[in-house]
Amino acid sequence: MRRSDAALSVTNPEPGEMVFQGKVDIGLGGTAAGLDVGEGGSYSTGVEVFQYDSGAVSGSRFATKGIDSQVTTLGDAGDRLYIGSPNVWWAVRFLVGVASSNELPLIAKFWNGSSLEIMDWAGYDKDSSVSLNQDVLLVPTNKEYLEFDKRIVSTWATADDVTDEIPDGAAALYWICLEVPAGDYATPFRFDEVRVRGQDIDITSGSPSFFRQWGRSRVTKNIRKVAAALKRQGSGTPAIADVAMTTTIDSAMQQFADNATERLPLDVEIPDDFDPACGIGVTIEHTSASPGDIVTEFEWFLASSGVTLGGVAGTVIDTTITVGTDLMEIDAIGVAADRISIPAAVPGDILSFEIRRIGGDAADTTSDTWELLALTFDYVSNKLGEPV
Repeated sequence: MRRSDAALSVTNPEPGEMVFQGKVDIGLGGTAAGLDVGEGGSYSTGVEVFQYDSGAVSGSRFATKGIDSQVTTLGDAGDRLYIGSPNVWWAVRFLVGVASSNELPLIAKFWNGSSLEIMDWAGYDKDSSVSLNQDVLLVPTNKEYLEFDKRIVSTWATADDVTDEIPDGAAALYWICLEVPAGDYATPFRFDEVRVRGQDIDITSGSPSFFRQWGRSRVTKNIRKVAAALKRQGSGTPAIADVAMTTTIDSAMQQFADNATERLPLDVEIPDDFDPACGIGVTIEHTSASPGDIVTEFEWFLASSGVTLGGVAGTVIDTTITVGTDLMEIDAIGVAADRISIPAAVPGDILSFEIRRIGGDAADTTSDTWELLALTFDYVSNKLGEPV
């Protein structure tokens, strides 16, 4: 067997062996215009694209655009580009004709059934799948992907014709919009083609090639840090205490005092399969001998190669945690919106964290120590692994 053209060569040099050379998509093909090759899922109607002019009269802000014609996007703060599909989709591919100027990145939003809600996104080069973070639209004459947070599927809803929020399309669609941030764009990007992508797996055409998982063909992975293994020097350091798990088993935990501010630092390396479009969630395992509320602060900072240390403030998430008496508690840090958004992170970057108990705060009503067993960081894996 042998098939060969400019894009793909398939050979079977020995019985039972098959060699593919080129780009291979594994999935069901879309059946309508505006769908990318290898799309997972069966689509019966096409993709729709609209521009939204924030400065136009209310009720007249949407204009329909083609998927295969040159479209220069609008560049004023609040202007939007809408892409919709009748089925759930996970990435939009632009053929970038004119690169955007390098201001703040676009704000991505999805329709949650009642309003437009901000979500994380990240960019990839089509052929190599190399991460371009949120600089993806700065590369002209290339086909580039913007990929979205997979967790929106629980609340993402179809909609049609919501005044100044959702365009009047051919039907109710799953909409995502890209909004110009404050400060405007001196040069908005121009796309010469737009496609959407569903759920499938492909083999990239870059060198070396590797599997790329699109959509929700992903898994969630965890990085668990045992608190007793962490260290900090100086005042305000929690003590290590043995806490009875059973009548015979004790576990070492970090013990935060009441009526004091104590803190514990830790660092996590960004793994090579981290999906920057989905962010990171944090949960803690903890307990206390007395019931009440624990006031905590959780601060994080992304340290990339070459970044200046000590010169900027981290991002703080305030969380008040309610505890029972001698119960093993597992709680998320913050709320769903507090997932750590790091679309510019690349493998090998370091996330530096510090968790603090603000025991002297009036809202901290637990008149006892607070024990921390572990912290768990969850992320979405976007590939089977990097080529070696």
